[in-house]
Amino acid sequence: MPARKLNGRFLTEVFNLKGDPITENLSLVGRGETSMQTNQAAEQAAISAAERWLALVDAANYAESWNQASSLLKSGVQTSVLFKRGVPEQQWRSSTAAVQTQLGKAEARSLRSKRYAEQLPGEPDGEYVVIEYDASFGSKKNAVEKVIVKKDQDGEWRVSGYKVILGHI
Repeated sequence: MPARKLNGRFLTEVFNLKGDPITENLSLVGRGETSMQTNQAAEQAAISAAERWLALVDAANYAESWNQASSLLKSGVQTSVLFKRGVPEQQWRSSTAAVQTQLGKAEARSLRSKRYAEQLPGEPDGEYVVIEYDASFGSKKNAVEKVIVKKDQDGEWRVSGYKVILGHI
């Protein structure tokens, strides 16, 4: 990323919520027709959850966006082989408000890609959908929003990661 203040460490901490790079080497599943149908249903449910969550962020309803996020985002995880720090609500609210002030309001968003995965680098195993949107903000026209949605233990799809990548066409 270019060394701009907005593109630097601050965005990495806020929008790549656990501070880890999200790579394109996802462990994709779904080799058979039944798996493919299941994956498509999961992708659609995850997209709906992501869009409801993004609407909260767009409306500056940061407290509710944090409430609606995955437990992984809020609490993190600690196992014998993995430690992820969660994001406290106050930190989420203030950081997201500051970044939204710098980016401006979301003006447009269109689905770019979606990928179902049961394993992601640096994340506990589970069901995930990685969604990318081409996005335009008030002061930054060419961006990609990467939203990671995880199926929580209660069966609901919730956002567990969010990152804005600036300068993409």
